Amino acid sequence: MKECSHTKHHCPLILIAALWLAALLAVHATAAAAEAPATGPGSDQLVWRTGWLGNTFKGGDWNKGRWVQIDIDDIFVFPDGRVVTNTIWDEACRAIGFYRDGDAIGKVDDPTALTGGLAVTADDRFIFALRLERKLGDSDPMWQGVAHYTLEGKPAKWPGAEGRVRNVLFLHPPFDKGGKSLTGVAARDGELFLADPISRKVKVYGTSDIAPKREFGLSPNTDTPYKMAFDKVGRLWICQKGAEGTWRVRVYDARAGAYANLEIPDPGEPASLALAPDGKIRWSDTVTFFDTVPEADPAAVSGPPLRCEGEAW
Repeated sequence: MKECSHTKHHCPLILIAALWLAALLAVHATAAAAEAPATGPGSDQLVWRTGWLGNTFKGGDWNKGRWVQIDIDDIFVFPDGRVVTNTIWDEACRAIGFYRDGDAIGKVDDPTALTGGLAVTADDRFIFALRLERKLGDSDPMWQGVAHYTLEGKPAKWPGAEGRVRNVLFLHPPFDKGGKSLTGVAARDGELFLADPISRKVKVYGTSDIAPKREFGLSPNTDTPYKMAFDKVGRLWICQKGAEGTWRVRVYDARAGAYANLEIPDPGEPASLALAPDGKIRWSDTVTFFDTVPEADPAAVSGPPLRCEGEAW
């Protein structure tokens, strides 16, 4: 488990490279500003804007993870307001990080977690984060699976677990052998639900021993499962993509694995799905937020879509 310490050994080299790049960018930006012609209405000159993006946290102790990870693919919000996030990659092992009240407060205590995955969830005992991970050593290929942590971010091991800290369940061959990332995760009542794009099924495990319990396909069975969320009455809402490219959000009886004949019409291309404290299911594509009441007819969307206004970076 040397991946993060490997980065630390090369800090001087990285610092030199970063300073060189910053100097180059500064010279370029200064020259561009000096050469920028005056512009105005009707001008055919190129107009541009320069923006600088940086980490606003002070850094500090590397083990406390006080920086914003390189990207965020999914979040889970605990009842106390703490947030756990997941992303495919963070160079300094903060692929799975914690935030509260706008502050970066830590990361999972896992020296292999420079790789994460597309989704994360938790119940009242554990955090479950989709992950890319190596089975044995640093030279082993990346496998696809789900990692098991305590609510404090410590690896939660169990007999038969794999990965370098023995807290990962692997489902498929390595990434370079045709394996695919799992695409969704949900947990409720001692059961863990994983969206498997290869079998196009939802696979169910125990949350403590990660023992397999059952699996079920979607309706129609040619659809692939993606993000998932439970509502207050225990139904499982699944974003699913058809072979023809059409997206649906459908509701399932999680115990029976049966389609409940409820569907959100025309959901766009749903990138996220969550149950809000007000009892509504909220989902979004990349630019639009929607909501609907889970106990009511999902076709009755409550009001117009809430649109995100701003710039895409």
